[in-house]
Amino acid sequence: MVRKLINAVIWKAGIAHLAFAVLASVFLHLSVEAQSSPRGQAIKVEQLTKQQFRALPDEEVVEIKGQRVTMRELRAAAELRRKRSLAQVSARVAQERPKFEAHRAKFLQKQKATLEADNMTVRTQLAQLGRGTDASLTTRQEIEEEARQLYVRSKTASPGTLGEIEKRAAELLVLLRGLPSRSGVRSKSAARQ
Repeated sequence: MVRKLINAVIWKAGIAHLAFAVLASVFLHLSVEAQSSPRGQAIKVEQLTKQQFRALPDEEVVEIKGQRVTMRELRAAAELRRKRSLAQVSARVAQERPKFEAHRAKFLQKQKATLEADNMTVRTQLAQLGRGTDASLTTRQEIEEEARQLYVRSKTASPGTLGEIEKRAAELLVLLRGLPSRSGVRSKSAARQ
């Protein structure tokens, strides 16, 4: 019984809402017609609300800043401006995409190099804290391997990348000098520092 009552109330509310919407559209249309001028005269756009302006039919002649045009012409011009703007934005995005990708690649390369350097520093410090000669040998081998890779990359690198390679090579040299030699003794240059 309660369910039937709820459904009846909802149904009546739906009809009331629909009736209100129909009445509102009728009044809006009547207000637009009341605003419309006799044949040959144009409606001044400045006197209309946004809803009234949007409700005008395509054939209606309106006056904007002293010029008379139909709503169809106005809507067509607005659509043309929208399409041109979208085309300009698309062209700009296509033009800027390569620059963005280049900056992104450079950023990721720097980030990777920094991370590798930080990891190498941590490994070196762990080796110096007494993890034994096996850890220092592994670190030494990693440093030497990375130095070999840098040498190979330097043969084909661009001038910008070559500067980064040289910087990393200098960092590796400092790390290598800080490690104990293969005989277990630090080098003379590392001992002086």
